[in-house]
Amino acid sequence: MNPTVIPYTEWLAILTALVATGTPGGLWNTASCRLFANNFVPAPGMTLSQLNEATFTGYAAVAITWGTPAYSPAGPAVVTGNLCVFTVGSSPTVFDTIYGYFVTTGTSPQVLLFARQFATPVVLSSAGQICDVVPSYATYFPN
Repeated sequence: MNPTVIPYTEWLAILTALVATGTPGGLWNTASCRLFANNFVPAPGMTLSQLNEATFTGYAAVAITWGTPAYSPAGPAVVTGNLCVFTVGSSPTVFDTIYGYFVTTGTSPQVLLFARQFATPVVLSSAGQICDVVPSYATYFPN
């Protein structure tokens, strides 16, 4: 079966609705950025339980404030969040290798919205090291 194709203009409208206040954007409007510490490759059938959330000293999820959805230079619609900074604490006792980030709703129970694996894992092995993430969701689906 051939894939369903949604035009870029419709994706822009969908992203705009998702990050708006209220329904249906309420779930995305309370989103948090989190790091995963297992070598997991995100796929459409993934579940939240497959991602091992980071536990390094000083780690905490970061609330996301979404920007205004727009078209990327390549054409698809994209929405980008604020810079999320994760810093190893000053007296660390736990370290992690970070393989990527995932975004969840802030509601309970949490819902996994999307995940992205880094091209290269980030090894956090000393006090003060950081892992910066700018969460973004692009509506590009290669054939």
